[in-house]
Amino acid sequence: MFQFNFKAEKSVHISRPMNPLACTAFNTKSQGVWKDIVSYDVSIPSYQLKPGKVVPVHIHHIPLYRQVHIIGVEVILGEITLYRVPDVNDPNNISTVESRRAVHSVSNYFNGDETQQVVRIRIPKNSRRIHCDASSEYVEVTHRLYAKIELEINGVYTSMVTSLPILVASDDDAKFNSEYIASESLPNYNEITSDRPPVYQSHMTNLEYLPPSYSDIVSC
Repeated sequence: MFQFNFKAEKSVHISRPMNPLACTAFNTKSQGVWKDIVSYDVSIPSYQLKPGKVVPVHIHHIPLYRQVHIIGVEVILGEITLYRVPDVNDPNNISTVESRRAVHSVSNYFNGDETQQVVRIRIPKNSRRIHCDASSEYVEVTHRLYAKIELEINGVYTSMVTSLPILVASDDDAKFNSEYIASESLPNYNEITSDRPPVYQSHMTNLEYLPPSYSDIVSC
């Protein structure tokens, strides 16, 4: 009796093609007022980031009461993976499992009455630490940048969290997405109106080129 055990492996690149409407899901700024205690503004230069890139996260806050003191801030790169698992007996019955993990984090402290800082966080290059955004029938990978601001209010310590949805993509994916978005975008309004018929009014100002009137024809 013979038994054969074969194993073959192949690296498969999964990218996340974007349509123009998908861009609205991403953002480079989060701002507002938290519980009428502190006003905050968190922003990044671009939502599309590639592995190895250092991202400057601009954080600006204004305490609305004298009793509020900002202690520090932590920026966290989070990865969310969604698994869609079809039932063995009923493929139409699909269960979803979500996994969240912190890929990398950087912390900074505020000094005195300091109200703004730039926290720089690096997107890891190692594919074992982070996966690029991807979407398939069974797996979806997305990322968010979280800003956790630590506060002290009358001796009580608390924190507030806001986040920005980002796109982690390689250079090839970024180029593909840009070309895909350009090809799928609606045409410019000026391009549409350029195909309309010409206006003849300017050519009819010279009466010599006007057709004869009915009375002229009858008189003949």
